[in-house]
Amino acid sequence: SFHDRDGTIVYNSVDAPLWLIDRIFQYLKYTWDTSFVERTWSSIESIFLNFTKGTLFGIKMDKDFLLRHGKNLTWMDTRATPREGKAVEVQALWYNALMIMNTLSNLLGKKNNFRKIADHAKTSFMEKYDMVYDVIGRDLSFRPNVLLAISLDFPLIEGNLAKEILERVEDELATPFGLRTLSKKDPNYKGRLIGEYDKDEAYHNGVAWPWLIGQFVRGYLRVNGYSEVNRKYLFERYLENILLSLTDGCIGSINEIFDGEEPFSPGGCVSQAWSVAELLRAIVEDILFKRPPYEKRLQNYL
Repeated sequence: SFHDRDGTIVYNSVDAPLWLIDRIFQYLKYTWDTSFVERTWSSIESIFLNFTKGTLFGIKMDKDFLLRHGKNLTWMDTRATPREGKAVEVQALWYNALMIMNTLSNLLGKKNNFRKIADHAKTSFMEKYDMVYDVIGRDLSFRPNVLLAISLDFPLIEGNLAKEILERVEDELATPFGLRTLSKKDPNYKGRLIGEYDKDEAYHNGVAWPWLIGQFVRGYLRVNGYSEVNRKYLFERYLENILLSLTDGCIGSINEIFDGEEPFSPGGCVSQAWSVAELLRAIVEDILFKRPPYEKRLQNYL
């Protein structure tokens, strides 16, 4: 975010409001605090209304029911990755948010057309997603963003295509400490942070982010099954090394990023909240398979 000339705060993010809706849903799974959902409903509805009619930075639901947006509005927000248009994870978060809003409005007894819009959005996505795009129709760079279309509660990508993408993630993006932000086979791949200028170039173009492993684990188990064999494999191959990093650098915490090449040196913020949070979530919900207590109850309101 940044301050506008009149002193107001302007939030230049397309994905953060959609993540907020997702987080409210996750909170409900653990608490069944419906009064909290009722209190926050006006904020949820405001996000939907502003995104459909159009708001700042070119954010607006298009005629195809997908969400378009301006540049540098996703989590990959450096100048090296503008990603203007219809970024794949934004569509995943948008569809997921629509389905969550449908569920919550049913729970609260509110009339809505969220499911109809969500169905249109999914149909449009599948029609346009004829190749593994990072930005639909514009950018074929292979990045981990597509994982959100597999891992979120309401996925856009399932079946054989999801399996193919997961296999490619393991081959091109996976490291012992997170997922690379760009395929190591891409000519623009930069796997190390070297100097301030190169930091922007590499930040989302090769270096690995630990938080992404959690989404990979979630997607992998959803597609391949939550067997003990699969959970053991994922823990030993992808999560154990990140846990061991708790004894290096900032003791008891996890770095923001790691180099995408050996020796996978840590970098960025020494204690990154989403690195820690997503590792904990993946271990508890996915590896130990301790699911939220009210997750199944919500199925009655889809």
